[in-house]
Amino acid sequence: GGFGGGAVATRPVARGERLLTVPETLLMTAESAARGQSVGDSAVAAAVRRGELSEWQAVCAHAAEERRLGERSFWAPYLATLPPQDVHPLSWSAPALDGLLGARSPMRQAIAERQETVAADAEAIAAAGCGLSAEEVRWAAATLLSRSFELGADGGFGGSDPREMLSGAPG
Repeated sequence: GGFGGGAVATRPVARGERLLTVPETLLMTAESAARGQSVGDSAVAAAVRRGELSEWQAVCAHAAEERRLGERSFWAPYLATLPPQDVHPLSWSAPALDGLLGARSPMRQAIAERQETVAADAEAIAAAGCGLSAEEVRWAAATLLSRSFELGADGGFGGSDPREMLSGAPG
């Protein structure tokens, strides 16, 4: 099998038509990180409640911690559908990226900048005492970057077209 799942419309879908509703309790957010939904008062939950992590860092640390929990995680069924570390460019080495994209490629530069940001996030998460490795944080960041979207105040999507996210294609 591949990663994740997909959805197929069995009839035409009108613009703006609600396709699905996801209960807020099923969203992985900074708030769910602060609650420590799977393990209660975890190191990540405590760091989030102390305000030591940005919202992005909180969600990255939360995802990494939940993945580490395996079957004990509230999100285990979802996490089992996610790809391994090595399929995202954030985990690729500089020589591999240079070989694929060329050292002067704008995409190569963008990936290098994102790798630096993720490394800084991993350092902040470590400094907050979360006990997660840089590799775990890198996996979480890559996974979240390829699958996340924002909900507006009205609960609507802000950015990504949900039809693209439901296409079944990884990332």
